[in-house]
Parts: sequence; C-alpha cells; structure tokens
Amino acid sequence: MTRPLTHARIDAPHLADGLFTITRGVEGRGRNRVVHTTWGELEIEFACVEPLGVAEQSVLLALVARAGIDGKRISANGKSERGKALHALLRASESAARDGIMLTTTISQLVADLGLTKSGTAYLAVANALRRLGNVVIWLRDRARGREANTLLLAVHRRGDTLDVAMNYRIRDALRGAGFTRVDLLERQVLTSDVARLLHAFLSRWIRPKGEREIAVDTLAKHVWTDGIGAHKTTRRDRRAAIRAALAEIAALDGWSVTEHHDTVEIGRLGRRENSTHRRVRIPPTAGEKTTHRASKRREPQTLGPQAFPALSTSPAKAGLRLLIRESNATAARLRPRRPADDLSIYLPYHPKH
Repeated sequence: MTRPLTHARIDAPHLADGLFTITRGVEGRGRNRVVHTTWGELEIEFACVEPLGVAEQSVLLALVARAGIDGKRISANGKSERGKALHALLRASESAARDGIMLTTTISQLVADLGLTKSGTAYLAVANALRRLGNVVIWLRDRARGREANTLLLAVHRRGDTLDVAMNYRIRDALRGAGFTRVDLLERQVLTSDVARLLHAFLSRWIRPKGEREIAVDTLAKHVWTDGIGAHKTTRRDRRAAIRAALAEIAALDGWSVTEHHDTVEIGRLGRRENSTHRRVRIPPTAGEKTTHRASKRREPQTLGPQAFPALSTSPAKAGLRLLIRESNATAARLRPRRPADDLSIYLPYHPKH
C-alpha cells in the first residue's frame, strides 16, 4: 500500500518569491520569467520559459514528498544505467553535476497524491505542470570564488503512465537535511484558494515552528502577485480582500494563528504536526467490573460523524461525504453487539495540543 504524503522537505530557494505566482487574469501565461534569490554567498537564478503557478508548486511539493519516501540517489558515475541516463537528462554542469535523486511513479499516483479526482482533465493538468517544471533552468553563481554552474530543476522520462523523474542535487541535499523548508501537505490540502496555498508555502519558509512574526497586508501581496498589491484602486481592494480571506483559511488550521492589527497581521506558527491524524486510545474497563479475556478483546464499531474527517470539513464534495457517513453509521448499527464490550480500543481524531 502506498504511504500517504504528510509533508515535503524542500530546498528553501525553490520557494523563492516570484517563482510561483497567480497565473490567471493579469498575470497570465506565455511570458518568460527570471527569478533571482540568494542563499548564503550563492546567487541562484531560475529561468522559466513560462510562469509557474500554484499547480506547478503543488506538483513539485508532491514529487519532493514522494521522493523523500521512495527516492533513489542518481549519479553520473553510478552503477545503474537508468540512473546515469536520468542524471544526464538534468544537463548539469560543473559543480551542479553532483548526485541528484530519482523517483519512479505514475501519473495516476501523482494525481492521487494531489487529492484530485482521476479524470482526463486532471491527467492533462499534471502533464502540463511537469512540462513547465522540466523547462526551468537553475543558474548558480558564487561571485567570491568566480564559479558558475547550471542544471535543470527536474527532468522527466515518461513511459505510458509511468514516470521517471530526476531532480537536481539541491533537492536531494534538502531531503538529507540541508537548508530545507518543511511544508505540511495535510494543511495545504485543506486550503481552497490559490492565494491561501501560496501564502501557506511562503509562511512555512518565513516563520520557524513555534515562531511568530508581524507583516503588513500589502507586503504579503508581493509574495502572491509579481506586481504586489497593484497600481489601480480596484485591484488593490480586491487583492487585500483575497489576502484577508486567505489568512482566515490559514488561521482555521490547527498549526497557525493570525491576529490582525489594522494594516498589519501577526502570524504565529504553533509547531510541527504529527504525521498521523489519529492516535490509538485505550479505554480501560470500569473499576469493579468483571471481564473475561474474550470480552476484553471485543471492539464496538464506532459511529462516524463529520468530526472524524477534520481534513475534509471544507471539501467541495460535502454531499458525497455525508452519504458515506450515513452508510457507515447504518453499517455500524447493524454490526453493533447486543452487549457492549467492557474494554474498547478505538481510534479517535487526534488534534495535538500546542
């Protein structure tokens, strides 16, 4: 069984401001974009053939998270011929030709990891996102040492539904613990707007766990749109409203707090979530009651309710979820034993206290 994705440990510069933005409306597609950032003494430039949006960011985070589970090291001098071929597809030069990481997966699995409904539209969207990510060239410059190198962000070799994805050395280093940003994918799937997802990724990079920082609402717009809050009065009004709506979504998450002070907001990151959303709770028998060994092992089916699905409470498929809950409740009622068990072991929703 494939393990579900809980978080991605991604190289921090890969979430640089302007690399992933809103690509609808005035932003649009079809224009080259060059994004500059720094990491220590290293200057990093992302040269994009097309602007990258939320879809590309989601696909990259899913690939990195899956590579953290199933990825394999690839090298130009490795023993695997397929690994060497994939490493060559990255077209890495000089110091960027270090060991990367490869992942073998399928488009179907990637669609499932993204929480999308399996359809031709979803498959095409994922394929287009992979193509755009595969066209990004990363330039790395160390002015102090007079060195320059380049590599592709990732390279994809497709065989039907199967994908072989090679990712650059910085992503592999981040997965090994070097300069990474931890993005909670369970939280991200709950968010419904593109603005909220972009802000969540930025805040995950900007605020450390258990940290708190204050920022202006208009400044947050610079991390979502390339032209910031905008020049026109109507644009500024609409974007401020979108930012505040996105912050309300983030504030509803267990791991975040948002307090607004006129034109600024104070944002707190309450700490790291557990990988599992449930914990096992054992309820002992009532004191003084006699129980048999067989009775202590019996389990009573638990009636489900919306509280058992916290991550789906804002899902657009509420009608189908309610039908599933009703069917589950009916099944539980039919299977419930006539005499309740004295010793129960049940699974209850777990919301860690911060």
